[in-house]
Amino acid sequence: MQEVITYALTTMDLLARVTPKEDLAIYPPFRVINPLSADHEFLRTTLRASILQTVASNLRYQKGEMAIFETARSFQRPDERLPQTGRPFGEEAMPDEREHVTGAVTGCARTAGPPRQRSRRLLRREGVRRGPAARAEHSGGVRRGR
Repeated sequence: MQEVITYALTTMDLLARVTPKEDLAIYPPFRVINPLSADHEFLRTTLRASILQTVASNLRYQKGEMAIFETARSFQRPDERLPQTGRPFGEEAMPDEREHVTGAVTGCARTAGPPRQRSRRLLRREGVRRGPAARAEHSGGVRRGR
C-alpha cells in the first residue's frame, strides 16, 4: 500500500457525492472566508471524497491494481444542541478535528479473491493486526467496484 496526501479543503460538490444529504443539512461543512480557488472552499468532513478522487485520477493514467491509504484529519461541526463542551469562550464555533485512516484497493476481483479477503491480506502485510486499533469505522462495508 502507498500513502497519499491530499488537501484538507474541497468542494461542496465532492462532499455531496459521498455524504448523505441529511448530514450536510444538519452539519454543513465549514466554509473558508477567502479561498484561493473554488476547488478549495470547504473543510472536508470525510476523507472518502479525496481518496476516491485520487483513485479516479490515477486510473486515468495507469491500469491495473492499486492500493492506497491516507491518514489525515477531517473537520466536523460541533453539535450545538449538546450542553456546554467546556471549551474556552468563543471556541464553540471551531471545528472538531478527528484523525482518520481511509483506504482504497482496486484491481481484478477474480485473481485477488473477494474484496474483504484481499483487504485483510493487505492489512496483515502492512502490520495491522486485529484489536480495537485495527477496527475501522466503515459505512456500508466493502463494496466491489466496476
